[in-house]
Amino acid sequence: MLRNKFISLMGTLAVLGGCAAPPDSTAPVTKPFSAAAEAPAGHATLYVYRPENRIKRMVSYDIFLSETKVTTLSDSTYTVVYAKPGRYIVRTDTPWFSKSLTESSNIQGAFVIPATGTYFLKFDRSYGPAIPGHPYTINYERWSLLTAENALPEIRATTFAAAQVMQLAP
Repeated sequence: MLRNKFISLMGTLAVLGGCAAPPDSTAPVTKPFSAAAEAPAGHATLYVYRPENRIKRMVSYDIFLSETKVTTLSDSTYTVVYAKPGRYIVRTDTPWFSKSLTESSNIQGAFVIPATGTYFLKFDRSYGPAIPGHPYTINYERWSLLTAENALPEIRATTFAAAQVMQLAP
């Protein structure tokens, strides 16, 4: 009996050991926050970011600006978009692989880019004290347009997520 357990354990370890492959040198490297290249003429630089959050950190969100999918943000990531001044509608959608992890998938907002310059759009969530039967209570999930002074301390702790669309118009 002990011999069978030992053989079973060794077989399991051998299978799991095969899963521990060395790092792939072609895998994308996560890059910490850095300033983007200068925006094209007539465009503003818009950083869209999602700071670290202990709750729902495994949930990724597709980010849409004026119904154009810009990127997918996971916890503690950001992207850069060059946007013409104007009013934008922002919303999220949950990709298929995250739908089972969250009850909220479409968080909407609106903001205005008044002129060329640099802007920071934050996906902001706050969680309050737990209530009986629930591990947490969502106080709010929202989008906030912030100044560099308020955004930089937080966004510096994020890593880059590639944008699917780099230039937008309202």
